[in-house]
Amino acid sequence: MLLGIAKRFSLLNFKFGRRAVTLLVAMWLIGSASAVYLIFVQEVERPDESNDGVAYKIDVLQKNLEHLFVYVENQKRQIATQEKMLAQLSAEKEELEPVVKAQRTLVSKILELEHERYQSRQWLEAGMGFLLGVISSLLASAMWDSYRKRKPQD
Repeated sequence: MLLGIAKRFSLLNFKFGRRAVTLLVAMWLIGSASAVYLIFVQEVERPDESNDGVAYKIDVLQKNLEHLFVYVENQKRQIATQEKMLAQLSAEKEELEPVVKAQRTLVSKILELEHERYQSRQWLEAGMGFLLGVISSLLASAMWDSYRKRKPQD
C-alpha cells in the first residue's frame, strides 16, 4: 500500500531506497493523524470562553501566583540565611586576621632563627672538619715516623 502511494507520486525516482521512502510515507501519515487529532479532538476538550471557563482560568492563575509567592518567600529566606552566614564568616575573618598576622610574624622569626642556627652550625662543622683533618694529618705523620724508626734500615 505504501509503495503504491510512493510509486503514484514517483518518490522512487529520487535517490532514496524503498525502505527510506516507506519510512518517510509512514512518518507523514503518523504526523497527519496527529495533526487531525490535535485540531479536532483537542478542540472539543477545551472549555469554552463562558464565565465558567474564565473562572477556571482565574483559579488556575491564582494558584500559580500562590505557588510563585511561596517560591519567592522561600528564596528570600534562603538569601537572608546566606547573608547571615556571610556576615558571621566575615566577622570570624576579622577576628582571626590579627591572629594570623601574629602567627606569620612568629613563623618568620622562627625561620630566621633556624637559618641563623644553620649558618652557625655550618661554620662549626667546617671548623671541626678542619681541626679533625689537621689532627689526623699529625697522627698519620706520627705513625709514619714511628713506622720508619722501627723498620730496619738496609
